[in-house]
Amino acid sequence: MQFGLDDLTHGITLRGSDGDTCFITLTSLSEEFNGKPHMLLDVFSKTNNRLCINLVSTEGTVHMWQGYVLRHSGYYASFTKYNYSWAVDGDNVMQVSDMASTRSAITVGAYNSKVFFRNVSGQNINYSGYSIGKIAAFSSHGPTADGRTKPDITGPGMALASAVRAVDSGFMPTGSATTIW
Repeated sequence: MQFGLDDLTHGITLRGSDGDTCFITLTSLSEEFNGKPHMLLDVFSKTNNRLCINLVSTEGTVHMWQGYVLRHSGYYASFTKYNYSWAVDGDNVMQVSDMASTRSAITVGAYNSKVFFRNVSGQNINYSGYSIGKIAAFSSHGPTADGRTKPDITGPGMALASAVRAVDSGFMPTGSATTIW
């Protein structure tokens, strides 16, 4: 299938080799608010197959960002070529997406405020490979596609801790809230 910048929304249904389905909504805009073309792929997949995207541009530079929402939280991921010789791995250069790159947006990033702590069960939790004060791996690192510094400001974002009420049984060592800590 081929799609271009036609200022339309397309509904695409693919059937995987496992017999299940992948639903894609592709929306393209030849000139978004920033004067650049924009294409959004919204993918909902019930299949375990990998999705390969082949992007061809007749001029200019193409930037792609991959993000997803899981249980009401947003995440960014990267493109990978797996073992396909014809594919290209993504990188983490210019991790501030197009939407956050507008000059009127104040972008907020996260830094590693803590890489070690003891949870309420007395277990030591250590995020090895992370350095205090550095931009968190899950945060946008910047710069923007046109070279501006982003994010504008950062705040603590790794292993945040706060006080809880001593009578809240959910946070006791056998409580339901301790399973995520």
